Amino acid sequence: MLSGAEKSSVPAGRGSPSACSAAGSFPAVPVAIPTWSARRTRRACFLGPPGAGATAPSFLVAALRDPGTVAHPGTPLQRVQIVKGWLAGGEAHQQVFDVAGDPDNGATVDDTTCVPSGPGADSLCTVWTDPSFDPAQHAFYYARVLENPTCRWSTYACNALPPAGRPASCTDANVPHTIQERAWTSPIWYQPEA
Repeated sequence: MLSGAEKSSVPAGRGSPSACSAAGSFPAVPVAIPTWSARRTRRACFLGPPGAGATAPSFLVAALRDPGTVAHPGTPLQRVQIVKGWLAGGEAHQQVFDVAGDPDNGATVDDTTCVPSGPGADSLCTVWTDPSFDPAQHAFYYARVLENPTCRWSTYACNALPPAGRPASCTDANVPHTIQERAWTSPIWYQPEA
């Protein structure tokens, strides 16, 4: 690991977990990822120009389902996304890539009982390479993990009330009944001149 603003050549496949299995889950078989020059601070990582053999950055992304408790088990994972941002022509741009899992996995939740149904993953893992990388352009990347849908807190509250005692917001079409919890990483910044 790098500390402070120390510079080093860091193989992107190092760390915990170090790589993905062919099926995209754990345990892992090592995956070779080209080396980049990196500088790390407490809250972010900065990538400089690519090392030998690298033409675009590749990112190892791995996520595990929250185990929860016996009474409240964790929700299965639906997908992992990479969010890329950059400036071009004075305008901010963003693109979201679904890189693991399935956004159309059919998972749902019954909003009258809050019982979830459908498939999901205990773990998701992949190596993703930026398909539109421009080595002259500053960019940032971060990973975002989405769970399957669950009931929103207000849906639990409405369901706990007798139907005659429920406020109008319980049936208001503008109030979502479900949500998708998500987690995200700190950004990785690409700086061509680093």
